[in-house]
Amino acid sequence: MGPSGLLQCKSHEPGRIELAQDQALAVGDLLRQTRMCGSVSAVFAEFAHMWTPIWNKHQDTPVDFWDDFIANRIPLIAPPPSPLALSDITIDAWLEVVRHKKVHTATGPGGISRLDLLRMPKQCTGNLVHLLNQVEQGLPWPPQLLVGLISSLEKREDARSAADYRPICVLSLIYRSWASLRARQLLAWLIQCTPDSLIGSRPRKEAADVWFNIATAVEDGRYRKSSDIRCLVGYPEMFPHVAPGASFRHS
Repeated sequence: MGPSGLLQCKSHEPGRIELAQDQALAVGDLLRQTRMCGSVSAVFAEFAHMWTPIWNKHQDTPVDFWDDFIANRIPLIAPPPSPLALSDITIDAWLEVVRHKKVHTATGPGGISRLDLLRMPKQCTGNLVHLLNQVEQGLPWPPQLLVGLISSLEKREDARSAADYRPICVLSLIYRSWASLRARQLLAWLIQCTPDSLIGSRPRKEAADVWFNIATAVEDGRYRKSSDIRCLVGYPEMFPHVAPGASFRHS
């Protein structure tokens, strides 16, 4: 679709498009593609081609491959002063975590919104909380709460390839609220045995503090006209390179 109406495309490739007929177009004119080219299956296949090797990177890696890694790292981890003790979820604790969710938080595939959970009769809330406690004791999760909807968000405005999109999986609000409640309790326990230098997912220890400290060090060096040589090294994310089994083996 162009300024003067519908345009017919003869061929196209990244950065180049050829029209079937000459058109009075000028530099800066906006062209919109209103008709999808290709098929949904072809789009999914492109995403699968990119993400499958990443998701299944350790599929054929023997479990004992990580034994030396774990044995060398465990002595470096300070033991917690006390075991993690989680009591049953209460109705008050459940409602508190639901209230902390944003007003417009995604409802998810379950179809139950934040407002639904807050306005649910107390008896129904009690039954839901009892179900979650039963799940923690071994009852299988209801399959409806484990359904996830995947939405691909553009990383950049001119996204063209699968690498330009970030897949986001949205689970039911009930599952996300349960995960938030237990994650907060787990993080509060982990703080007891983690060094102060560990930043991220901690109260008053946000990832942005890393960049703040770097900026402060640079400004301080410029102010003092220091000749110190400072080096910033970026490390790739750990999780794509370490199998989940190795990450949680010592939990």
